Amino acid sequence: MADGTSYSRDILLPALREAVHRPRTPLYGAVTHTITTELDALYGPPKGPGGSRPGDAEVAKSLDEALREILSGRISSR
Repeated sequence: MADGTSYSRDILLPALREAVHRPRTPLYGAVTHTITTELDALYGPPKGPGGSRPGDAEVAKSLDEALREILSGRISSR
């Protein structure tokens, strides 16, 4: 960096040394899978009619509904 700071030595290395594992919960895998699956509608290949993608609001609603199912204990196969 211009001020003589080394990103690797001065910023990244200390951050890695102080890092901790994220806590794992019984729902960790299900939540991760749901988020990945639902956001794929925005970033994955278009699947709608004529190669269209859903809007942000539609994806947000779908993600909210899917996460509510998981967090309430009603995990469904999507």
